[in-house]
Amino acid sequence: MKSMSANSARLCALATMCASIHALGCGGGGGSAGGGGGGGGASAPDGTQTAQVAFGSHPQAYQGGVLRPSGAQAALDDVIRQKYKAWKANFLIKGCGGYYVCANEVTGRCVNDGAALVPTGGKGADGLPLDMELIVSEGHGYGMLLAALMAGEDPEARDIFDGMVAVRDHFTSPYDVHLMTWKILAGCAPPDAADNDAATDGDLDSAFAFLLAAKQWQSPSYRQRGLDLIDAILNREMNVQTHLPLLGDWANPSDDQKSYYSTRLSDDMPDHFRVFATATGRADWNASVTAVYALMNRMQTMFSPMTGLVPDFVKGTDGDSTPVAVSEADMLLMEQLTTDYDYNACRVPWRLGTDLAVNGEPAATTVLGKLNTFIKTKTGGDPAKILDGYSLAGDAHTNAGPNGCFTGGFGVAAMSDPGSQAWLDAIWNQLANQKESDGYFGDTVSLLAMIVMSGNWWAP
Repeated sequence: MKSMSANSARLCALATMCASIHALGCGGGGGSAGGGGGGGGASAPDGTQTAQVAFGSHPQAYQGGVLRPSGAQAALDDVIRQKYKAWKANFLIKGCGGYYVCANEVTGRCVNDGAALVPTGGKGADGLPLDMELIVSEGHGYGMLLAALMAGEDPEARDIFDGMVAVRDHFTSPYDVHLMTWKILAGCAPPDAADNDAATDGDLDSAFAFLLAAKQWQSPSYRQRGLDLIDAILNREMNVQTHLPLLGDWANPSDDQKSYYSTRLSDDMPDHFRVFATATGRADWNASVTAVYALMNRMQTMFSPMTGLVPDFVKGTDGDSTPVAVSEADMLLMEQLTTDYDYNACRVPWRLGTDLAVNGEPAATTVLGKLNTFIKTKTGGDPAKILDGYSLAGDAHTNAGPNGCFTGGFGVAAMSDPGSQAWLDAIWNQLANQKESDGYFGDTVSLLAMIVMSGNWWAP
């Protein structure tokens, strides 16, 4: 298994790094086209450069009772515009043969495609080994979502999306060319053969983004790319028995039963699954929606009845599923991970909140309501006191501090409660006025959460 010191590692999704780093910039920079694996069958751009669903058009009517921050819609949209501009300047890089999201925590990390990074074995200012990764598939999926959602505002959006597809096609999993390898190293180098498989979350977001792009730019080829990717995910990254996401395309029952029946709750994306069901006509995806909410209900009812907090990882999904405890993470997952409500689970309210906003799912209201009640009480209504990690009992992690991925996630949870308008407004203002960067992960997830909060999320 892979080392979890890396950004957004196959299991960790940046958990260990973001907990201690809150003020990272990312150098811009071009860089030359890099090498990679086999192509994923990209076709020449088709359709139009003109956005059909321009940012700020709010094409998706949110379901009744779902809150948005107070104030004029134009003002909310302007906040997103400014946040996106800052995100793009800090983390979007033209290089490796296209575009990618810089996901390395080293200052100046992506200039010239990572040429500034020292050789493996060097140490950063914090004394920890430097992470030589340039790109992770999770971040690539986020970037594809943002390019499709910000079209009409960003005149480069189609070019950016096409460039991200080009990079994706350079680096594919050995199990299926439609899936992306989970990481790309400094200098646009592919990982070694033992470490080049796929992570489920990045592929799920990329598939959804392909369908957004197909509608955004009237692109039949991107729709087909999305359908091909959805099929590959279903075949390689979903458990056929439980209908829950696998940790990656490497998990299979003949190799490791424990891993095959383990899942990461932040990969539960019911709004994506509903769209996939409609696009493909496959009932498997509807079964996944049902499985997601059944698992969330079990976690909250059995293991966090007082807080509603859910763990990063769950084991035993073929029977009596239970959280993966911090003490057993190394034994079960063969990595040193935190498994409370941490840098994976912080994305759960954002993921379920999109399903509530778009589809009005009552089960999402229940899950999000418990999370919202906990954090309002825990912080006394002060969003500045939201911290980056809690035990399922609600105790903050040692040395915990603020991070936008947690604040943004809880902001989406607040949308579920008609009595939380003032709380939602406070969270929105906290995020809108934040000047210090939380690094790639915090800034990216909080931006996506704010897009949902502002009423700019839509389903293709």
